[in-house]
Amino acid sequence: TGAASDDEVAILSVSPAGGTTNVDAATPVTVEFDHPMADGMEAYCALHQGGLDGTEVPGHWEWSEDHRRLTFTPDQPFQHMHEYTLHVGGGMQDEHGHHMNFEQRGHAMGGDWVEEHKFGSGGGMMGGHNHMGDGRQHQNGMYGMTVSFTTAQSIDFACCSWPHQPRGAAGTHRQQDGQGEVP
Repeated sequence: TGAASDDEVAILSVSPAGGTTNVDAATPVTVEFDHPMADGMEAYCALHQGGLDGTEVPGHWEWSEDHRRLTFTPDQPFQHMHEYTLHVGGGMQDEHGHHMNFEQRGHAMGGDWVEEHKFGSGGGMMGGHNHMGDGRQHQNGMYGMTVSFTTAQSIDFACCSWPHQPRGAAGTHRQQDGQGEVP
């Protein structure tokens, strides 16, 4: 536990941070590392709707030019008032093959260790989850860390006008009958 050595990689930040609520539905998810990461390490990350046994959110992962920031952008905005869980897999390595040290900052960012039983039962090896198996475990036997956040409630302005006016008040259209009176 403690500080990452020169041969370990630490996560510097996750956004949205674990436990965050009222996250805007258009917010991208970012993970920043203290070392440049190896090509293909995005395959060790997934964003799930709900918990780890929830559906993976369709979208794309993109590295910054220096390979220190990984950004997930969903194909569609997140659903309002839903929990999402980011899974950063235990097999992630930097460009020199050094493993993650989740213990340095992971828990402080709201992260939880991923144990095999947290994947639920989807059939197949270890619940059928594609983020488990050879090369996916952290050195401590865990399958990485998760960070969960909840999106904000939708605000529907179409229902209201400001200042609010009752039906039939000034500014609304009502037809008169043939006698010039409003029914």
